[in-house]
Amino acid sequence: MNLQRLARDFVARDIMTPSDQFTRAASAAGAAEVFGKDKRFDVIPIPEKGRVVEFWESHTAQSGTIGIQHVVSADTPILDLVDSLRDRRFVFVVGQHDVVGLVHFSDLNDAVVKLAFFALLTGLEHKAAELIRGCVRCDNLEDFVENSTGRYKREMKKLRGKGANRDWVTLFSFPDVLKAAAKSGKLRPELEASQVADLKKVRNSVAHAAGEPLVEAHPEDVQRLGRVRDLCIKHLGMGLG
Repeated sequence: MNLQRLARDFVARDIMTPSDQFTRAASAAGAAEVFGKDKRFDVIPIPEKGRVVEFWESHTAQSGTIGIQHVVSADTPILDLVDSLRDRRFVFVVGQHDVVGLVHFSDLNDAVVKLAFFALLTGLEHKAAELIRGCVRCDNLEDFVENSTGRYKREMKKLRGKGANRDWVTLFSFPDVLKAAAKSGKLRPELEASQVADLKKVRNSVAHAAGEPLVEAHPEDVQRLGRVRDLCIKHLGMGLG
């Protein structure tokens, strides 16, 4: 499916802060001084002979040497980048054997990231809808969406009064599509209520231009993104890497 391929086309390079835009410091003490003046800088690179080899992190108020655990390739898909940011607040981006950029966990609010997750979630919604499209009728509607039956019947009555030819599933909200597919026994493995809640929250964030940020708190919000990604990949049969 094209949407699934689209979700994997976006990479770390697309959301990183390029190295030529880094706010740098000559030492750990200098980095702490920079942070004292501007709290926006969560991590401050410390170059040595022109190359970024160290960093100072405000979260720990300590400096460190850039190691393998701190870096990702510039071509790392954003969907995989989530794993690197589950346990770290930032990663340096490496290209051609040198640091070319930096991704902070807050960069997961970038529109490109939202587009990648929108593609994943739309793919999941489409699959769930297709699984039940031929099963849902007026006489069994309550079996699928017990709490929303009255609302959907009123909406369908209005549409048919205007001559619209729609099936019931097209009226379902995103969580109702997932719940109905799970109730039908056709969506396997079945989704738990907490998983539907995670999917709904991320879907609401990516589906609206003025939606809530994808991530605000670390690591909780990044971990939620990871769970949502894993659920979509599992149900869509996508492979990582």
